[in-house]
Amino acid sequence: MRYVHVHWQLSGDHRPADMFYEIDDDFVENRKVERYIGGHMDVAGPDLETGKTWISGDYFPTLEQINEDTQFEAKEISEAEFNEVWDLAIFNLRKSGSA
Repeated sequence: MRYVHVHWQLSGDHRPADMFYEIDDDFVENRKVERYIGGHMDVAGPDLETGKTWISGDYFPTLEQINEDTQFEAKEISEAEFNEVWDLAIFNLRKSGSA
């Protein structure tokens, strides 16, 4: 697995500011967290989709390909960093009754 954080410079009320991905060995999303400016988070995984977030099933681009578009900043993160964001998102969704 690989773990990626993408910051979206042009985020807004309806677009996430940060996206966190768990990418499998076939370069396909396995789990994803989208975090909005106000702090709201949506998640997608094998058995869970919230908000407008879903697992695409498409080939995940390389960091270089993502960073070619200057509105995005992509970097690799650790599994622990991803899981910390994932766990916080799940906790918040359960607390709000959304998961």
